[in-house]
Amino acid sequence: LFTEDEVKEIENTMFYDVINNVSNALRDANLINITREEIFFCSSSSDPDGCECNDPVVDDEAIAEVCEPLKHYDYFSGSEVSFVITIIVIILSLPVTIAIMMGMSWQRRHALNANGERPKAKLEAGPNQFFATEWVGRSTHGFLISRDVKINLDDTRLKILVSNMKNQVVRMIDLRRRMANETERPRASVTRSNDKGHKLMMVGVPGEIDLVLHFSSQNDRDSGFRQLQAFFNKHNWEFHEGPAMAENVMWREATTVDQRKEVLAKFFRSALAELSGQTPEVTDQKHVEEVLATKLTRTEFADALGLQPQSLFVRNMFLLVDSSGDGFVSFDEFKAYFGILSSGKPEQKAEMFFKMFDTSRTGKITKEDYKKMIMVLFEMNEADKSTKVNINEMVDKVFKQVGKDQQGYLTLQDFKTIMFSDTADVWKSAVLNLEVDGETATLGYKKSVKDRAKSFIAGYNMRPTSMINVKNDVRLPSALESPPKTEFQKFVQKWTRYVDNHRLQIFWVTLYTLVTIGIFVERAYYYSFEREHAGLRRLAGYGVSVTRGAASAQMFTYASLLITMCRNTLTFFRETFLHRFIPFDNFHDMHIYVAFLAVLFSVIHVIGHIINFFHICTQSSDDLNCYFREYFRATDVLASFHYWTYQTITGLTGVALILVLVVMYVFAMPYARRNLFKYFRSTHNLYIAVYILMFLHGHHRLVQPPLWPWYFIGPVVLFVLDKLVSVSRNKVLLPVHKAKLLPSGVIQLVFKRPLTFDYHSGQWVRIASPQLGKGEYHPFTLTSAPHEEHLSLHIRAVGPWTTNLRRLFDSNQIRTTPLPRIYLDGPFGESHQDWYRYSVSILIGGGIGVTPFASILKDIANRAMNVNRLPVQKVYFVWVTRTQQSFEWMTDIIRQTEAADVNDFLDVQICITQLKEQFDLRTTMLYICERHFQKVAGVSMFTGLRAKTHFGRPKFNPFFQGLKVVHKNVGQIGVFSCGPPAMTNSVQKACTEQNSFTGPSLIHHYENF
Repeated sequence: LFTEDEVKEIENTMFYDVINNVSNALRDANLINITREEIFFCSSSSDPDGCECNDPVVDDEAIAEVCEPLKHYDYFSGSEVSFVITIIVIILSLPVTIAIMMGMSWQRRHALNANGERPKAKLEAGPNQFFATEWVGRSTHGFLISRDVKINLDDTRLKILVSNMKNQVVRMIDLRRRMANETERPRASVTRSNDKGHKLMMVGVPGEIDLVLHFSSQNDRDSGFRQLQAFFNKHNWEFHEGPAMAENVMWREATTVDQRKEVLAKFFRSALAELSGQTPEVTDQKHVEEVLATKLTRTEFADALGLQPQSLFVRNMFLLVDSSGDGFVSFDEFKAYFGILSSGKPEQKAEMFFKMFDTSRTGKITKEDYKKMIMVLFEMNEADKSTKVNINEMVDKVFKQVGKDQQGYLTLQDFKTIMFSDTADVWKSAVLNLEVDGETATLGYKKSVKDRAKSFIAGYNMRPTSMINVKNDVRLPSALESPPKTEFQKFVQKWTRYVDNHRLQIFWVTLYTLVTIGIFVERAYYYSFEREHAGLRRLAGYGVSVTRGAASAQMFTYASLLITMCRNTLTFFRETFLHRFIPFDNFHDMHIYVAFLAVLFSVIHVIGHIINFFHICTQSSDDLNCYFREYFRATDVLASFHYWTYQTITGLTGVALILVLVVMYVFAMPYARRNLFKYFRSTHNLYIAVYILMFLHGHHRLVQPPLWPWYFIGPVVLFVLDKLVSVSRNKVLLPVHKAKLLPSGVIQLVFKRPLTFDYHSGQWVRIASPQLGKGEYHPFTLTSAPHEEHLSLHIRAVGPWTTNLRRLFDSNQIRTTPLPRIYLDGPFGESHQDWYRYSVSILIGGGIGVTPFASILKDIANRAMNVNRLPVQKVYFVWVTRTQQSFEWMTDIIRQTEAADVNDFLDVQICITQLKEQFDLRTTMLYICERHFQKVAGVSMFTGLRAKTHFGRPKFNPFFQGLKVVHKNVGQIGVFSCGPPAMTNSVQKACTEQNSFTGPSLIHHYENF
């Protein structure tokens, strides 16, 4: 590379030569004599030992730099506040949104109550009537418990009736017996308050707890005082007014309901203990005397039975037990008669019921007495007394059956003949349940309460079941098969049957989950290993891999949500062969599951980016320009956290997406849907903003080219086309032909059926009212059948929108224009429309959940006219309702279906749940009379239907067990339930239990109302 001369020259070159060649410093007069070897020494020409080269910093301390100790530089400096505030805002956005939602719900309910219909009882008080608020005691937290009441002073029957705002008598003070048994003039005492506006008054009658009344003003109180004074004086009672007291003193002096309840609890427990042979809880002499001295009023007696005091059943029972005739039931009287129910023979119990209605004590029950007994049963069952059943005709048939038609009365023996004809064993279990401290205490006959507490729905086990041209008895064998011996075997068998019955749902959920996880893993792997050379993964760690994987999974899930929202498309495809491979009925559940996965990956994405931004904020602009190839920052100032979050499109849209998603998910909760449906719908429409923000979030190309369009284009095209179909239908106003207000807050709407509107029984639609908001659509199940000319809906007013709809169509309003029109969107498919796909179908409706089955029953009635048009062998309809009176319209539909069902395709069972399920005296009489009259007349005495009426909640396990025996040759039995969650859960539990055995599988489809 170099010659020898050049090498020697290099080796001989000294620092002196370098300085001399590149500068003129050595040519200075003072340095000209410096040799090559003295270049590093300081010298002076005048003084060889001196040196004139001085260090200026050492000589001038003023310009000397202060030495700083070593320290660390924080590259995140300046981002701390924005970082912490952003995280706090994100975390608090969820509870704050929930609090806002709850506050809006409370405000909505408060406004609804303030503007809602007032109880009809709150009218002007008539003669001898006034309104007040009765204070009945204190809660466990010390707050006063009150109820709005109407006081009615009954001159005819000498009673003070206390009614609630529904005109139900909650308390009754009977003055007649006290007048008959008092040797002296009876006395009533009244005390008025002298503070806090003078609004309180306390009324005391011997043998009764004090009646404490609070009025809205002193004038109202004094008016009520004068009415009471005139009432008592008119009936020769001494009316004594005590000295005025302060309200708190009156409370201490008053005998309240709470205090009386403690005494009554001791009374009932002592009586029950003696009747059952147990040791009484009360052993102290003072307490024993208190119990023996306690006497029940008619109101307390009625409360113990769970009935109203003016009930005819309570009246007759009270008069029977009150053998002394003093207007009270003493301890001995109670024990004597209820002992019969505890250990008496069935004949004694029947005789006791006979005496209840033999009020003349002649040993005879006339036809009129018998009719009164039937009316009592109607009263207890809250059945409509104007039922389709002719009671006079039915009573005539009963008397004719026992040969007493001409005689016109029944003796005790005749009564026993009727009552013991088929149900003698039921009388053994007849008891009387008493409400003691909110619990039910039961008097029994030899068996324990648990053994006797069986529902009357057990009648399913031995009821006749109609088949086509064949009559079968559903009799349960001891066991369908040998059950699994171990819990593990039982678990395996249940799990096997569950997988078999839900194989399609399991397959698609598993497939979708694996695809989502695969997308996440693929992106995470790519950024962990295949793109490590870009440097971003080494900078931020595996947080980049996680966020990129979560981002792709988000894109897939949020795009998939659009497919689950294509109602028209799903309804179309469920009618094709694809329904065998894809469970279209579960797309709503799939929508919820996909939304869950979407929010899960969103949370992962957000947490990952919070960590990533911490690392990115510590890097210089030059380095970031290398990491982000599509990004350029023309300054060397470090970018802060708030710059990345709030001054870039990616960061700003990310924060906006978080807040929008929080609002959407909170208002999509079941509570918000029930109470704030309008806001649920409004916030759910923010999905448009979500998809726009997602596009903007990724288009900045910080890390990679946008992938969102590849996930989004297909689903959004399908969704837009599906929406266009709905828009083409729901912008036409349809006239309402009839609007009828029904009991239990139900309204029936009958409206025009569009020419192109084709549907199946069990499907649902969405409707909107221009007066209540053009775009606010609500889903309801059609109650009309496909063959009918018009469409009909039965809508129950349970929320703000449905309540306003009921008011809008209120027939009491004076109208000068036709009924308001409505918008219609649909029909849409649901699982109930598949009832005909099974050889045997079981339809179970609870409450307003019977609406899907109204359409199905009408369809069955139409198809039943031609056997070849009905694809099923048998349909069972179980109607669970508190009282059929509330859904009289459904009773009419069942009646029409029974009339058309000449081939016994349909078997209807009605379960009335308002009464206790135990064999108490009331339910026993309901059961016996219902069975007897159904045998005599062929129809139910309560509904006028051929369908059997049961009392109590249904026990689905024995019912399903019996049907699996009867229909053992079918592969699957379709179970379709609709109603409250408690009922559908009970059905699901019974199906799961029965599917653990071999035989037909019970395939359960349900909707909750």
